[in-house]
Amino acid sequence: SLNLSPVYREEPQRVDLKQLIESEFLPYQVILKSRQIRYDIHVPDHVLLTTSRNLFAKALSNVLSNAANYTEPGGAVRIICEKDYLCIENTCSPLKEVEVQKLMQPMKSGNHGNQQSNGLGLYIVKQSLSLLKIPFAFEPMEDGNGMRFTFDFQKKMERMKLTENEKSGG
Repeated sequence: SLNLSPVYREEPQRVDLKQLIESEFLPYQVILKSRQIRYDIHVPDHVLLTTSRNLFAKALSNVLSNAANYTEPGGAVRIICEKDYLCIENTCSPLKEVEVQKLMQPMKSGNHGNQQSNGLGLYIVKQSLSLLKIPFAFEPMEDGNGMRFTFDFQKKMERMKLTENEKSGG
């Protein structure tokens, strides 16, 4: 079985969510551009998440990789943070519940043409988020045009208080 415990021993720290998303998403932007896939990142500045940075980054990177690799050419990827939720949406043929459950198991991969997959992506995500106690959902979007992965941060997020100096633009 996959052992994530060395990574998990890392002390929780406050992580700037937007900075982390932007750095983890960078490698996938090349894939998206080459396939004419549009992307938007709607994450406010100064949102802090208290978590084990490396373990969360690994989970986030796997979700972003799936979004980039499973989106059809000409499609779109959206990253949205609202309230205590971070959603990563991508246009694709929606998966059935039974397919989603199968993808959460080790060595299972989706059917996406020429993409190579080791079948560990969502399994690693599930294990990582379980260790971090971050509930999640992976389900079809309401409009039926794709899939949405939702991280539920509950009380792990806070907005940074700007100092008087920052407020005045100084």
